[in-house]
Amino acid sequence: MVTYKEIKIKQQDDIAHSRIRYAFYRHLSSHFTHFFIVNNISPNTITLLSILVTISGFFLLSSGNIILGTLMFMFFHILDCCDGEVARFQKKHGLEGLYLEDVSHYIYAICLGLGLGIGLFSIYHIKIYLYLGFLLTLVFILEYAFTFTLRTIIRKWIIDNRTYFDEEKVLKDFMKYLIQEEWDTKNLMAKMFDFQGLIYSVYFILPITIILSFIDTFFFVQSLLFYLFWLLIIKILFILLLNKKIICDEKISKYFANVNEKI
Repeated sequence: MVTYKEIKIKQQDDIAHSRIRYAFYRHLSSHFTHFFIVNNISPNTITLLSILVTISGFFLLSSGNIILGTLMFMFFHILDCCDGEVARFQKKHGLEGLYLEDVSHYIYAICLGLGLGIGLFSIYHIKIYLYLGFLLTLVFILEYAFTFTLRTIIRKWIIDNRTYFDEEKVLKDFMKYLIQEEWDTKNLMAKMFDFQGLIYSVYFILPITIILSFIDTFFFVQSLLFYLFWLLIIKILFILLLNKKIICDEKISKYFANVNEKI
């Protein structure tokens, strides 16, 4: 039987070799992971549960309950950590799990963007929130699509080379390589929190939304509108930059040629 202590030890290893999101959400996922393992709940079941959580978050957001709805989407990220942790402990890895997880992220993107737009419109009755929610939905979907495209490229390279690499680490290094010429590598936030930075990373949009919702409620301002609009601009610029690099096969081939030389 896997103990809670063993889960925490494994998590520390994951946190040390992964992105900043693990330092936040993985610390919250350990109790849930232990519960799922003890009760022999499969990773795919956890992923399906995360989809239900996302849909619940959408209905809460769209009804104007921004804080509770946002908390549900944060719970999605916790469950997103859990399914991978459970899969590693149960040694259950399959294509259906990868496919289901990809689907869950697309559902997350749709529900978050539309939920925010409809919910804020129901509170303030300003149509710009509906347009903003629709545009954010498209941007979130495109961002995930580009990420999954890069993952596909990396997985194909790993299979072709018949070797094992940490996919998250390769993706992180690959992204830095793709954008190093245009992105501000001297920016302190970019250094601390990868290429996206803290305040527009998909994993930290949610806590920032909660904080700004409190500010808007008690001080009768619309700081969330300005944050989401600024977020939209940053995401669009990032996607355009990433698209430019992805279609540049020469740069991608050069990266993996350099990796092959190090093997």
